Amino acid sequence: MSVRNAVSRAGHIVVRVTKRDSWFWPAAILDPRTGNLTLLPEASTTDMLTPGWDHEDRVVTIVKFTTGTLWRFRPIASQ
Repeated sequence: MSVRNAVSRAGHIVVRVTKRDSWFWPAAILDPRTGNLTLLPEASTTDMLTPGWDHEDRVVTIVKFTTGTLWRFRPIASQ
């Protein structure tokens, strides 16, 4: 998507946002009249790259799911 696809016919703007409690970059819809942001579904666990509006005024984006595990290594007790 390019910048020209950021604004819908109704004037809503799709943007990437950050959250204070996450390292992900989700997308949200900004209503410039009210200033309200509405996060897209799955926004809490994904990166949403290049969001934009398609020709039918639907939001499209590339979604990158990231998973991870936390490891804790401990020494083996000597015998």
